Amino acid sequence: AAKPQPTLIHYYIPADGDDPASMNAFPIMKAQNDIRLKDIRAKFPLPGSYHFRFKFKHGSGAVWIDVTNEDSAVPQHEGKVVAKVLRVSWTPGAGKEGSPTAEKADFVPPQRPADPTPAPMKMQAPPTASFDLLDDSLGDKPAKAAPPPPPAAPAQTVDFFS
Repeated sequence: AAKPQPTLIHYYIPADGDDPASMNAFPIMKAQNDIRLKDIRAKFPLPGSYHFRFKFKHGSGAVWIDVTNEDSAVPQHEGKVVAKVLRVSWTPGAGKEGSPTAEKADFVPPQRPADPTPAPMKMQAPPTASFDLLDDSLGDKPAKAAPPPPPAAPAQTVDFFS
């Protein structure tokens, strides 16, 4: 039997300021199609607990797929395993079900809104009565009509070029 060749797992951590154009990488000694999430988690080179999203070709573009089942094969993009990694905690095992630190994990997976369509705005008619905004009598006398605006000043023309 042939000895397995290393498969590079390409990754970046946006929260650390990593640039997706120059990713980090680490090897796993398995055929690319046999790599599972548990393999990546076991060999991931940084301490802590992490959530993994894998790049996957969809139509003419790419999407990020959240993989949470440890036995799932990881998606590939253009012949590579590419991961966007989100740190859950600096503590290993944090956030895993049954872990004593699960309730302390600071990662909350993104939630899709129930209805992305905003509710239509209700139009209200403008008030019909006019009020004197400077009258602070609290309604103990009828509101006065606002005085008419002062007459406009005659327009003046200034010639800057003479």
